[in-house]
Amino acid sequence: MESSLTRRRILGAGGSAAALSVAGCSEFTSEDAPEGSESGGDGSHEVTVVADIDQAEIQAAQEDAQDAQQEAQADLEAGEIDEEEAQRIIQDAQAAVQQRQQELLAESVSAIESRTDTVGGLSLSESNAEFGVALVEGDGDSIVELLALAEVQAIVDGAEYDTI
Repeated sequence: MESSLTRRRILGAGGSAAALSVAGCSEFTSEDAPEGSESGGDGSHEVTVVADIDQAEIQAAQEDAQDAQQEAQADLEAGEIDEEEAQRIIQDAQAAVQQRQQELLAESVSAIESRTDTVGGLSLSESNAEFGVALVEGDGDSIVELLALAEVQAIVDGAEYDTI
């Protein structure tokens, strides 16, 4: 029997748990807050939002690259192109996949940035489209609202922003 657990579901559950724990922490008073807590006096938290990309889009780009590679290999074997040309075609196909991934990450980060502008109680500190992360500050309930975005893969501690 196949398991219905997917990577996306596991990460989503982990992200939900992290966000809910952040939301629950907003009940601490300054006296109750654990030492080293990221919570400010106003109940705000700083979190790193990890962008998600459409896996079907990446899969399609990878399939296109694989098709180009197979065609280049067939052309090479048929003597229609030389090995140098085949290598160039393969490198171009791989570069196209990486470029598409970067475009999708940038789109996801842009959606996260737009959402922080529209949800009260959130502010964007900084973002990095290349790595697909955004540093966001806000109250727990507003941070949890970010999980409604398809472009959000996970919400982790704010200190993780610099390590990603």
